[in-house]
Amino acid sequence: MESDLYYTILAQHKWILLLFIFSLSFTIVFFTLPQVISVAIKKKLYDEYLETRKVHRHYIPNLGGIAIMIAFIFSSMLFIPHLLIPEWRIIIAAGLLTFMMGLKDDLVGLSPIIKINAQFITASIVSICLKLQVAEFYHLFADDIFNIWIDLLITSITIVFLINAFNLIDGIDGLAGSIGIFYALCFAYLFYTSGDFGWSMLTLSLAGALTAFLFYNLTPSKIFMGNSGSYLIGFFAATFGLRLYNLSLNNVSTDTYLQIQSCFALIASILFIPIYDTIRVMVLRITQNVSIFKADSNHIHHRLLSAGCTHIQATIILLLTNIFLVSVAVYLQNLGNLSIILIITSIALSLNGILYIYLRRKVNLVIDEEAGLLTPKG
Repeated sequence: MESDLYYTILAQHKWILLLFIFSLSFTIVFFTLPQVISVAIKKKLYDEYLETRKVHRHYIPNLGGIAIMIAFIFSSMLFIPHLLIPEWRIIIAAGLLTFMMGLKDDLVGLSPIIKINAQFITASIVSICLKLQVAEFYHLFADDIFNIWIDLLITSITIVFLINAFNLIDGIDGLAGSIGIFYALCFAYLFYTSGDFGWSMLTLSLAGALTAFLFYNLTPSKIFMGNSGSYLIGFFAATFGLRLYNLSLNNVSTDTYLQIQSCFALIASILFIPIYDTIRVMVLRITQNVSIFKADSNHIHHRLLSAGCTHIQATIILLLTNIFLVSVAVYLQNLGNLSIILIITSIALSLNGILYIYLRRKVNLVIDEEAGLLTPKG
C-alpha cells in the first residue's frame, strides 16, 4: 500500500481512504458474523446462562468481538502505512491482549483478579510504550521519578476503568455498539482536523466494524459482542482519548472551527455515559456494602427498561443524551475543563433524578392499585 498511487490519494483525496477503510471493516464484519453465529450455535457457545438480572430470556452467542477484532486489524493493516502510525504494532499488541483476555472470559470465565491484572498489563503497555500519559501530573512532587510513577499509575487506572466501563454498559441490545460508533466518529473527526490522519483512519476502522455489528445486535439480537468486544472498545476509547489529550497538551490544535480549548472536558463528554454509569453503580454498591465486582440491575439502561422503554428506545435515549452533553461541552469550551465537567455532570444528575422520581411514582402507583386504593382503568 505504500506506493506512489497510495500517497497521491493520501495527499489529494483523503476522504477516499477514509471511506475505503470504513467500508472494508464494515463488509468484513457484516459477512463474517453469520458464520460466527452458526459456529457458536453448533458448539453451544452462548452467553453464560440465564440469570435473573439478565434482560434476555433465551440463549444468544456472545462472540461478536471476534469479527470486530478481525475486521479492525485487517482493514487497518491494509490501509494505514507505518509512517502514519509508527506505534501501530504496540497498539495491536495491547489490543490483542485485551481481546484474548475477554475471549477467554467469554468461553471459560475468569476471576476478577486475573482480569484486573491483565488489564493493568495492557494499560502499562499503552502508558509506557505509546507514551500516552496524563502529563499534567508531572512536577507535582520534587522527585521527577516519583512524578512519572504517579502519572503511570493514574493513566493505568484510567485505562482499566474505561475498559470495564464499556463492559458494564453492554447490557442491552445495541447500546455498547452505538456508544462505540459515536465516540469513534467523534475521535475520527477530531484527529482529522488536528492533522493526525493515521489515527483518524484507525478510529473509522473501528466505527465500520461496530456499524456492521449493530445489524446483528439490534432487537431481536442475534449475537452479543461479549467481553472480548466490550473490553476491546473500552480499550480503544481510552487509547484514543489519551492520544487526543496528549495532542492538546502539546499545543496541537484540534479544530479551528470549533475552537477546542478544553480538550479534557470534551473527551470526558464523549465518553460520559459509560463513565457516569460506572461511577454511579460503584457508589451504590459501596454504600450498600456490596462488592464492586458483583453484577446487579442498577445500571441506567436497566432503569430505562423498568420505566417501560424497549431496548432500542433506551439505547436511543442514552445516545441522544450523550450527543447533547457533547454539544454542551463544545458550546462552553471557553469555560475551562473543570467548569464544563461540573455542568455536564449536573445535567446528568438532574436527568437521573427525574428518572428516579418517575420510577418511584410508578412503583407507588402499582402498590396502591394492588392495595385497592386505586381503581385500574378498564
